[in-house]
Amino acid sequence: MVIVRDEEWLVTGVEHTTDGRLLRCQGLSELVRDTTASFYEGLDADLHVLDPAEATVVADDSPHYRRSRLWLEAALRKTAVPQVAPPRRHRREP
Repeated sequence: MVIVRDEEWLVTGVEHTTDGRLLRCQGLSELVRDTTASFYEGLDADLHVLDPAEATVVADDSPHYRRSRLWLEAALRKTAVPQVAPPRRHRREP
């Protein structure tokens, strides 16, 4: 994965050209999802390669892994995941 022009891309192919490497990519972030693009490393100076070894794993502390299940379902359906949790309302017992 790479970040180019503030968007996340999955690298699907690399070609070595006389101008440097040409990256063929598939869009991952919301704005460019399912879009194909090509980037030259020499022209896109802000190209940043994401290293999976640097990723931080965070435990899901929501009840019954609600956030993880929502994310998985949204990924399968290719819909946006809500980023802000709705306010919780507490019921008062009579």
